[in-house]
Amino acid sequence: MDTSKNNEKGKTVKAGGMLNEHAQITEVEQEYREWFDVKPKGGMTLTSERGEGTAALADVQSDDVLELVLDDDIYLFTRRDDLEQDFPTDISRGAAPEDLVISSLRFGPPSRGVIDWAVKLLNVFHVDIAEKTGLTICKKFEEKSVPVPGLYKIEPAESLKLTPAVFGNDHDTTKPVLVFIHGTASSTIGSFGGIWEKSNAGIRKALFEHYDNRIYALEHWTLSLSPIQNAIELATHLPQNATVHLVSHSRGGIVGELACRSMVNDANEPFLPIELEAYHQRASAIIDELDEGKDEARMAYEAQIERLKELNALLKHQNIKFEKFVRVACPARGTTLASGRLDRWLSIIFNLVSLIPVLLFSQMPPKLPMVLEAVPWINTRTGLVVS
Repeated sequence: MDTSKNNEKGKTVKAGGMLNEHAQITEVEQEYREWFDVKPKGGMTLTSERGEGTAALADVQSDDVLELVLDDDIYLFTRRDDLEQDFPTDISRGAAPEDLVISSLRFGPPSRGVIDWAVKLLNVFHVDIAEKTGLTICKKFEEKSVPVPGLYKIEPAESLKLTPAVFGNDHDTTKPVLVFIHGTASSTIGSFGGIWEKSNAGIRKALFEHYDNRIYALEHWTLSLSPIQNAIELATHLPQNATVHLVSHSRGGIVGELACRSMVNDANEPFLPIELEAYHQRASAIIDELDEGKDEARMAYEAQIERLKELNALLKHQNIKFEKFVRVACPARGTTLASGRLDRWLSIIFNLVSLIPVLLFSQMPPKLPMVLEAVPWINTRTGLVVS
């Protein structure tokens, strides 16, 4: 199934510069072709120098995805219609109404100073979902990055080695266990792989000695499951009355926050009725802002409330003592990705992966951001929505 609007007349994207060869799909991305089909439509290198002529890419549909490379090699993935809506003053019209002329994009409110970013490179892709929903794509990717979710013991080895966690009846619940919780679209090696670099051998040795090899990792799906479901999985795998220390990265911090609710309200009721009602009101406000998919989003949020009640009962039953919690880059106030800004979030993640060395362990395929951006309703269907 092609996601293009068949009756729509495409527009022509123009810029000062020269046309490039069609952007190529890498060998890594070929593995994902059974899930989706990314079709390069053309590209151009932009220049501020005069005399380079005007490059033009015709028939760019509203749902085609543009990959823009800005100054300092910052990437932005966006649909054509979103680009027109978000940067109306930066996208000038050519001689014809269907012409879009691009040279630079402005970011930031006037109160904090506007930054003008020159566009260096522009590629256009069309994504054919091939009768598969965005949620299916997420699940396929997760099955590859985390084949078997669960709680794993990290073995004291020079390389990261995971074995299924088993707690016997003789487990001493007074001695703390350390649990790592990875971030979005990642895994333990993706979020914490730097600990196993040779230069960090001393840190690794100190950790295993301090915890007497009681170190674990929660391998979980972050795109198709919510943080609430991940927290339920964590609490289910840990032994009753356990003493736990947590280290989380990014979205993993939300999972840890939910689990640590067993330590509030005198541990009698991790989630109070008044808090569940506040969540319901917040969800209703987000749904009201949606342009489409309101019924589907409402059902999803109602299911989340039921899972919060399930987690509430589980935490009381398990009586786990979360003694220490270290969060790294946690979106503690939540992310309202259901508002339709998934493209911005994915662009930020893509840029961080390329700029921060430890994140180079990430298994996110380079074209995944544009694939998810091509499915505008995916925001209400996945674990990317945290509110």
